[in-house]
Amino acid sequence: MVRSGWVGPIGEPSDEARAQLMLRTRNVCLLAGSFAEAGFFPVIDHVVADREMLEAMLGWLQPRPVWFVTLAPDLSTARARNTTRPGRERIDYDISGLSADIQRELSARGWWFDTSTISPQDTAQKIIAEAGERAVVAGDGPSDPVTASTTRRRRVPFPMEASRGLDSSKVSTTVAGTNVTALPRDSKQVRPRDGWHR
Repeated sequence: MVRSGWVGPIGEPSDEARAQLMLRTRNVCLLAGSFAEAGFFPVIDHVVADREMLEAMLGWLQPRPVWFVTLAPDLSTARARNTTRPGRERIDYDISGLSADIQRELSARGWWFDTSTISPQDTAQKIIAEAGERAVVAGDGPSDPVTASTTRRRRVPFPMEASRGLDSSKVSTTVAGTNVTALPRDSKQVRPRDGWHR
């Protein structure tokens, strides 16, 4: 989106890299909110690197319920999967530091899901079956994102309409630390749209 002056997440100057990353993240959350308001079940596939970013996202997504899943294969599996990606999708830097930072900052938030030994399809099915109980970080309590993220957990059903659009071929081929944030809605509120495949 940025034609001139773009700085990547690990680029320099680091303050500009962070500012651009947070701007992109904010806009992704606003877009997800728009889709949720229209009755869709948005899923944000994003590397959430630290607590500050997660809290900001929860703030931008409130008052909607939020599920937070970190796909966390072990480093050797993540590196092996990275080599099988098409060239433009490969991560070309050492991810060990990022992986350690994410684990230190976020392993106690939402669902830390080790996908090292399961297929992409099984990963998707497990998320569909269990995220409503294991990944809730906001949405059943105060509107303040920090407080909401620590309130009691509740089971939120994964609407089957949402699972039809889940690209399970990419779910567990991720590099360590990719987070999937979903905005669950009551399954009665998620309506199939014209043109959706059944």
